[in-house]
Amino acid sequence: MFKSSIAALELTFDDSLLVENYGLHWLDMGIGPGDIRPEWRAEAHRFLKEARDRCELAAFIAEVDGNQAGTRAAKSCPPTFPAYRSAVTSDL
Repeated sequence: MFKSSIAALELTFDDSLLVENYGLHWLDMGIGPGDIRPEWRAEAHRFLKEARDRCELAAFIAEVDGNQAGTRAAKSCPPTFPAYRSAVTSDL
């Protein structure tokens, strides 16, 4: 029988892993690196900090057998997580 240890740990201070995984999500959806604005990381960090400062953010990291398996964040109210594609011109 295969046994695994699975844990969900709350991220409370460093959003770097969450931001990088969000960027990978865009690439996984087939969006090319050239279509993403260069400042997307700084914008994502600012967005997450503002949400956390207003107590509107819960972020978690999933671990399987002590290895990072993924991240998840939830914002309690609009706006949704902003788009970072250079082709997007509307402000959220």
